[in-house]
Amino acid sequence: MRPTHDWDRARARVSYRLVPIPFLTAVAIALSACADSSTAPKATNQAPEAREARAFTEDGVTYPTVSIEGASATLAVGGQETLQAKLATPTATWVGAYITWTSSNTKVVSVSTSDWGSTSGDQATVTGLAQGTATIAATTKSGTSQQFTITVGSGVAAPSGPYHEPAGMVAQINTGPMTILPATSYPANKWTQGTTTFSNFSPTTMSSTGEWSQNLSHVPDGSGVRVTYGPSLVGGNSPVRFGASIPNHGTGHLYIRWRFRLSPNWTLSRASGLKVMEPRTVNSTENHVLGAGADGQATDGSNMWFGALLQFSTGSGTQGINVPGNSEGQSPVPSQVFSGNTANVGGGARGQWHLMEAYYQPESPAGAPNGQLTLWVDGAQVFQTGSGAGSPPGGTHFFLSGESMGWNYIMFDPTYGGDASSDHPPTSIYWDIDQLYVSTK
Repeated sequence: MRPTHDWDRARARVSYRLVPIPFLTAVAIALSACADSSTAPKATNQAPEAREARAFTEDGVTYPTVSIEGASATLAVGGQETLQAKLATPTATWVGAYITWTSSNTKVVSVSTSDWGSTSGDQATVTGLAQGTATIAATTKSGTSQQFTITVGSGVAAPSGPYHEPAGMVAQINTGPMTILPATSYPANKWTQGTTTFSNFSPTTMSSTGEWSQNLSHVPDGSGVRVTYGPSLVGGNSPVRFGASIPNHGTGHLYIRWRFRLSPNWTLSRASGLKVMEPRTVNSTENHVLGAGADGQATDGSNMWFGALLQFSTGSGTQGINVPGNSEGQSPVPSQVFSGNTANVGGGARGQWHLMEAYYQPESPAGAPNGQLTLWVDGAQVFQTGSGAGSPPGGTHFFLSGESMGWNYIMFDPTYGGDASSDHPPTSIYWDIDQLYVSTK
C-alpha cells in the first residue's frame, strides 16, 4: 500500500482547505482534455517543458501536469507492460506527487501500482486480460491526470509456413495446439498433449534458487505453455524443468519446429542469454541447447537472436560452442550468417508469436566436422554452419567419435543467464511455446 505519514495528512488538510474543490475539478477536466494519446497524437501535444507552463499554483501549492512514459498502443492478451508516471513540473509540492492509476475496463486491462511518491516517478504494471480496449489514467492527488488508450488482442499470429522439414523425416512429437493444463504437482507430474507425455521435474515448493513447478502454466489467451521467471530466480538457474521422450531415436537427423513468444517486457538483466530447450542425444556426453541471446548487444530485451550452443563433455567438464557468435570465448564454428534475414525476436517483436525451426544434419562418421545446423525464424533462413557459399556443407559435429548417433529426449531446462548468481530477472517475465513438432530419420 502507499506509505502514509502524519505530516502528509496535516499538509493535506491545509492544502485542500485552501483550494476550492470546484476550481480543482474544472482545472483537472481542462488539463485532462489536453492529455497526450499514445495511439493518435494530436498536433497540440507539447513537450513536458511546455506543459509545465500549464501547471498552476494556488495559495503556495503547485499542482503539476503528468507525463506517462513506456506506454504503447497495443498489448497481447496475457502480456504485461511497466509504465512510469512522472510529474511534468519537477518543482511541484507533495500534494501532486502520489499517482492513482485506473483502468476504464478492468476486464480487458488490469493495473497494479508500486513506488508511490518515488522521485523517479510512480510505477504501474498493466496486464492484458481479454481482447478489447481500455483507457489507462494516471491521476495526481490534485486531480490533474494523463491518460492513453490501449488495445488488447491475441498478438500477431506466427506464420504457418512454409516449413523446412527435410524429406524422409518421421514425426515423433506433434502436440498441435497445446491446450492441456501442464501438471505442477507430484505425483501427478505428467500430462499428455496429443500422443506425447510430458514430465515436470521441478519441486512443488520453491527452491532456494527460485525453481518451482508452478512456474509452468497454460497460456491465458489461447493454446500454449508459459514459463515464468520471477525476481527470486538466481542467475544461472531455471525457473522450471520439464521434457518429453523422442520415441524413435533415428540415425542422427533431427528437425524441431515450434511457436515461440517472449513477454513484452522481456529482459536479460546482465545475463548473456536464454536456454529454451535441450535436444539430447542417446549418449551421455552431449547436452546441446537451442535458445536466444543478445550476442554481445544490449541485454535490455531489444536484442534476442535465435542461436544454439553445442556442448560436449570432456573429462569432468563441458566445452561448448555458440552458434552463431562466440560470446563465451570458445572457438567459433565455421558458419554463414544470413545477415539480411537475421530475425530479432526481441525489441518490438516481443509479445508476438514467431515460428522457429532447427535442422541437425548429422556428420559422417560420428565426430567428423562435416555436420550441419540450419536455423529459420518466421520462414526465413537465418543461420547455417558450413565453410561458406559454394563450398561443401560442413563445419561441425553433434556426436563424439565412435558414438551411436540418435536423439532420445527434448528437455526444457531454460536457464536464465549464467554469468553470475546476481543476474536475476529484475521483474516478472515469461516466454510461451506452442505447437511443438519433432521428427527424426
